[in-house]
Amino acid sequence: MNHCGYSYYGVLPSTVVDTLVEKCLKEKLEKGTIGTKDGDVVDESFRISNIKLLDIAKYEELFQTIWRYALNANRYAYGFDIANVENCQFSIYDSKDKAKYDWHIDTVWGNPSTFDRKISLIIQLSDPSEYEGGQFQVKGVFNTEEEKELMNKKGTIITIPSFVEHRVTPVTKGRRLSLIAWIEGNKFR
Repeated sequence: MNHCGYSYYGVLPSTVVDTLVEKCLKEKLEKGTIGTKDGDVVDESFRISNIKLLDIAKYEELFQTIWRYALNANRYAYGFDIANVENCQFSIYDSKDKAKYDWHIDTVWGNPSTFDRKISLIIQLSDPSEYEGGQFQVKGVFNTEEEKELMNKKGTIITIPSFVEHRVTPVTKGRRLSLIAWIEGNKFR
């Protein structure tokens, strides 16, 4: 157990992942943005990816699965006051775009909402043989070679506190598909 990361290696069967990917690839994608004090902007020096925020009504079973894994991770690793899955985003990191996402956090400190993002949950949707580069990295966590290999396994679910820095290194060949969900709860105190 690690309070900066809690993972389920390869827990989602390939058939489930493949069905999800097939459904998500039919969605209209847009360029990934970064949040700034002036709103969301496209900044390709910092982030290059194509994304789609998923509609909870259309992906209800997925949101329920995410919630179950988030509850379990929270119980054994974090102990946060959490309430729901805020949102879920399908992402494509393609080598033809030199896709990447530099070091960042997902918690939006000082937001006007009564809730904060507390847990980021990442699902690996690609097999590691389908791309090169595109390593999901967390500062100070998952540093052993075994952990790095397991994190790339298709169907793996990784959870981290949303305030921990993480990134996706540039994809140099093929494309990496992933899904991220944010679990929120009452503001941190």
